[in-house]
Amino acid sequence: MVKAQKSFSVIVALALVLSMGVMAVLMGSTAEANPGELHVGPGQPYATIQAAIDATSDGDTIIVHPGTYDGFTIENKNDLSIKGQDGVTVNTANRFVDGGEWWVMAFVMNSTNINIEDIVFDGGEIEVGMLEGVTYGDSTGSITGGGVRNIIGSEMAFGIGIWGGEEGSTAVDISQLTVENCAMGIMVSNAETNLDRCSIKGMAPYDGHGIMAIDNAQVTMENCEIRDCWKEAPEWGLGMMIGMPEELEAVYGIEDERPSTVQMTGCTISHNNIGIRLDDDGDLIANYNNILGNNIIAVFKENPPSVDATNNWWGDTSGPYNETTNPDGKGDAVSDNVDYEPWIANRKGDFNGDGNINIFDFVLFAVAYGSELGDDNFNPVGDFDDDGDIDIFDFVLFAAAYGT
Repeated sequence: MVKAQKSFSVIVALALVLSMGVMAVLMGSTAEANPGELHVGPGQPYATIQAAIDATSDGDTIIVHPGTYDGFTIENKNDLSIKGQDGVTVNTANRFVDGGEWWVMAFVMNSTNINIEDIVFDGGEIEVGMLEGVTYGDSTGSITGGGVRNIIGSEMAFGIGIWGGEEGSTAVDISQLTVENCAMGIMVSNAETNLDRCSIKGMAPYDGHGIMAIDNAQVTMENCEIRDCWKEAPEWGLGMMIGMPEELEAVYGIEDERPSTVQMTGCTISHNNIGIRLDDDGDLIANYNNILGNNIIAVFKENPPSVDATNNWWGDTSGPYNETTNPDGKGDAVSDNVDYEPWIANRKGDFNGDGNINIFDFVLFAVAYGSELGDDNFNPVGDFDDDGDIDIFDFVLFAAAYGT
């Protein structure tokens, strides 16, 4: 009897252990599944991003595992996030017929709060007439991290297109994103776009435009760079175009363009043919930026009223060159109708602006050392080579200037 009781006790104990193990497995499986989270990739429940999108409900998150994927379309969705893990690339586009045949790699239409994160869109293998990388139309959301590159069509192409049909229908935040080697970097039309710590570079030798803000575009930029947008003479590339010349309005289907405004601070506009061009429907508020190395002109506006470009560094302590108002300026040139006074007069290395580069400036250089454009401790006065980083190369140049 005693043996039977002991055997029964052992069986009960084993049963409890096994049941606890089963519960742990079930609980672990539930934790891994994370309701509202859909996984895409090899060995995952969904093979394509599009399949996961089609299966989502409002508030879901799609996790895309490393790999190369086809383009996708999001239409009539709400509160959806698509997050790429390290090494996610989209390299194909879908065809749309709307005022011509367009191919789009990621198209967000008539949707609310659609957030795309850490995905690279590479159009290098796509050969079509008109191509867009990521497009938001009558939608809201954000694009964070990742990149858009090699978006080049034989007729027209944009790295990112932000379009609004109805006024106020489209607003997109873009942060920590690199757009490079595209015919045109970012197009904003009848929409609101906020750019933070973005790099728009190398729009050459195609259309050579970094950003176009047209027809009621409202754009804010903080700690961004636009550089290396150029074309061979007699044409020229633009870092940014605000407003559109009348002769181009028909090309973009605009009958009567509405005013557009760009506000920018902490940005670097460098090494373009023309830094910023404004047409009659364009307005600019640009303060505390680096605008330098643009080989034709930094800011151009043909007709009044003037725009606010005060408190910027123009590449030289003498300020920007203007034939009439500052003929001794050795910095980048500006046209009439550009208010540039006062300008930032600190030369490279002279952090405290006392005219000398000494131990006090060395202390401030040390604070900024190792930073890059967008960091809280980044200071353009220490970025001697204007590459957006304060590194050993800048230290060598600082040392050469020390004591002067």
